[in-house]
Amino acid sequence: MTEHGLPLLQKCLKLLAVIVAGDTTQVKHTTNMTDDQLIKQFQVVEDNFNQALTTNNVDKISKYVSEEWILLVPQFGIITKDRFLHVIVQGDLSHTAMNKQVLRVKLYNDIAIVTARGMNIGFLKDEPFNAEHWVTNVYKKENENWICIMTHEAPATCK
Repeated sequence: MTEHGLPLLQKCLKLLAVIVAGDTTQVKHTTNMTDDQLIKQFQVVEDNFNQALTTNNVDKISKYVSEEWILLVPQFGIITKDRFLHVIVQGDLSHTAMNKQVLRVKLYNDIAIVTARGMNIGFLKDEPFNAEHWVTNVYKKENENWICIMTHEAPATCK
């Protein structure tokens, strides 16, 4: 991890610890938007990120994720941005469809935590996959743009 990324990761971990502890008095909200307005705003952000992912173009994908971005999935653990993009370039991973329904957004200064129900279809090493999952994306606002700094996926079961 770069020296630049470590303070950001530490800030996110501290923020998550505050949220888990339920002490939101230490967190200053920076918007007067309603929950519905935040969900609509971040639905657009997620839709754009999804669209970039389904292009399988690493330059387009890179516009939506930070240099320190990680993907955390149960099957493989922590996957760095470089590793994720590498498997796309090598043709080992491709996405043909992806969507998320944003269900919850919490905004803390320049950090947004977005929880969604997602689905993606594609190929991993020439084997088709069709996955449903819960997704939590952590975004940081940079130059008026929301950049994803962490994605966590957990399997979702249909009911």
